[in-house]
Amino acid sequence: MMANSFNPFAFYGMEEHFFPNEQLVRSTFLELSRKHHPDYFPYDTPEHAEALHYSDLNNRAYKVLSRFEDRLHYILEHHGLLQEGEKNILPPAFLYDMLELNDMIDEAHAGDMSARMQAESLLSSRMLELKSEMEQVAKAWDEHAAHEYLGNLHSLYQQYRYLLRLERNFSAGVE
Repeated sequence: MMANSFNPFAFYGMEEHFFPNEQLVRSTFLELSRKHHPDYFPYDTPEHAEALHYSDLNNRAYKVLSRFEDRLHYILEHHGLLQEGEKNILPPAFLYDMLELNDMIDEAHAGDMSARMQAESLLSSRMLELKSEMEQVAKAWDEHAAHEYLGNLHSLYQQYRYLLRLERNFSAGVE
C-alpha cells in the first residue's frame, strides 16, 4: 500500500474504478466545495482551519478523479505497483522499438527537419496507441477487478511514462 493513506475514492464515497461517473465526481466536488469553503467560516478559528483542510482534501480528490492518468497512477500506487522513485522496467520489445525513435530524435536535434517530423509523428502515434491500450485494460479491470490487469496496466503505464519523458526532452531539445 502507498505511504500516503489519502484515498480520493473513499473521500467521495465511491468505489475504486478507472472510469468513475464523471458527473458524480464533478457534482461531489462542487457539493463539498460549497459545504467546506473556508470563506464561510470566521478566520483564525478551528472551523476555518477544518474547512481549509477539507477544501484541500476535496481539491486533491478531484485532481486525481478527474483525469484518467492521475487515476491510473493513484490506483497502481494504491495497490503497491508503483513506488516513489522506482525505475521503469521496460519490455525488451518496447526498448527495441524505441531505438528507431531515439535515432530520429538525435537527427532532429542535429537539425534534420524530416527526422523531426517523423519523430513527432511516431511519438504521437505510439502515445495514442499506449493510451488506448491502457484504457482498454482499465475498462476490463473495472469489470472484473482481476489483479493481472493491474500488472499489465503497470507495464503499459511505465512505457507511457517513458514516452512522456521522451516527448518532454524532445520538445525541449528542438525548440
